Amino acid sequence: MSMKIRPIPLSTVLLVTAFTLSLNLLACKKQAGPDPERDSMVRAFGQVRRVLMKELSCSSDRVLISSNLYMMGVTTDNRDKIKAALDKELGFSVPERLLLEKRNVGDIVRFAAERQISDAGEAAARKQQETAEQETAEQETAEQETAEEETAEEKTAEEKTAEEKNAPEKNTAGAEEENH
Repeated sequence: MSMKIRPIPLSTVLLVTAFTLSLNLLACKKQAGPDPERDSMVRAFGQVRRVLMKELSCSSDRVLISSNLYMMGVTTDNRDKIKAALDKELGFSVPERLLLEKRNVGDIVRFAAERQISDAGEAAARKQQETAEQETAEQETAEQETAEEETAEEKTAEEKTAEEKNAPEKNTAGAEEENH
C-alpha cells in the first residue's frame, strides 16, 4: 500500500501565503502604536549624542549607546564642561556619577529618558489636578449663584407677602377715614 502524494494546487499555496502574510501585518500594526518610552529614549539619545559630538569633537559614528565615555575622551578635565552642556541641553541636572570612566553613553540616555518620562507624567498629573480644581471652583461659583438667586426669590416673595398683608389694612384704614 503505497500512498500517492498529490501536489498542492498553486492557488491553495497562494491563498495560505496571503492569509499568513496578512496576519503578520496585522500583528505589526498593533505593535506600531505610539510608545512613549521608546520615543523618550530616541529623543534623549539624540540630545546626548549632540552634546558629546560637540564637546568631544567626534563624529556621530563614535557615539553609540554602548560607547565607553572614557574611551570616547571624557576625562576629569572636561567632565564638568560636558556635564554643564548636558544639563543645558536636557533641561535638568545629570548626576556626575554618570560621567565616570566605567560608564557608557547608554547610562546617560537611560537616566535622561526616565527623567523625561517622569517629568511628563508629573506635568500631566499637575494639569489634571488644575483642571479638577478649576471644575470644582466653577461648580462652587454656580452653586453660590444659585443660592443667591434663591435667596433673592425668597426675599421678593416675603416682600410680596408683606405688601399683600399691608394692602388690606391700608384699604380698610382709607375707608374708615372717608367714613369719619
